This record gives sequence, structure tokens and C-alpha cells, in this order.
Amino acid sequence: MEHDMKLGDDARGFLYRAAGWARFLAIAGFVILGLTLLATVLTAVLSGMTGRIMTEAGTNAELVNVFSVVYLIFCSVMIAICAVPMVYLYCFAGRARRAIADGDTLTLAQSMRSLKNYFVFYGIALIVGLVFSFLSVVMWLLPLSAHQM
Repeated sequence: MEHDMKLGDDARGFLYRAAGWARFLAIAGFVILGLTLLATVLTAVLSGMTGRIMTEAGTNAELVNVFSVVYLIFCSVMIAICAVPMVYLYCFAGRARRAIADGDTLTLAQSMRSLKNYFVFYGIALIVGLVFSFLSVVMWLLPLSAHQM
């Protein structure tokens, strides 16, 4: 069953302002992720240089070089994962503003889908984080309980 929902002027104004803030937050998130990627690359490069200096000094620096590559890959994957909700938020903002300006309900529905995906992503991330936190507490307590027996 389909309803023809109409938004009042207040609701359109609230949605338009919320979309503006969503755009600001998404852009700020992209900037922070870009700076984080830059810091990650610089750290990996500096670690690689440290490995070369250690090699020239006669020590085995393979571990430092492996760490640099693993660190770069891990951080790049994490940054890419963190970029996903920023894309959803940015899409919501652009589509919501366009929908309000054009009075287009299809574009409004698409913007709401982007907003839903944003919250679903964070909900799943919260669940995964809670599971890992619970598992880390259990893994921390297991050796303590085995030691007391």
C-alpha cells in the first residue's frame, strides 16, 4: 500500500538543514581519513627508512620492513572501511537537498535509503565491536580462571 506523503515547510526546512550538516560531517570525515592515510604512508616510509639504516648498521631489519608493509595494508583497509559510511552520509546530503529543491519524492526516497545504509553500517560496526570486546574480556579472564584452579 502506497501513501502519498507530503512534507510541510517545517519538515522540509529541518531536512534541508540536516542535509547541510550531514554534508559538512561527511566532508570533514573525508578530510580526516585523507590525513590519516597520509600519516599512515609517512609512517610506513619512515619505518622502511629505519629498516634500511638498521641493515646498513649490520642488523637484520627484515622484521621492520615486514611490519611497515603489514601496517600500511592494515591501515589502508581500515581507512577504506571507515570511508563507507562517509559516502552514505554524503549521498544522503546531496540527494536530500536536491529532493527538497526539486520536490522529487523519488530522490527523497533514495536519500533516505542512503541514510538508512549509514545507520545500518554503524549498527553492524557496533555489534562487531561489542562481540570483539566481549571476546577480549573472555580471553583475558580464561588464563586467570585456569591459574586459580
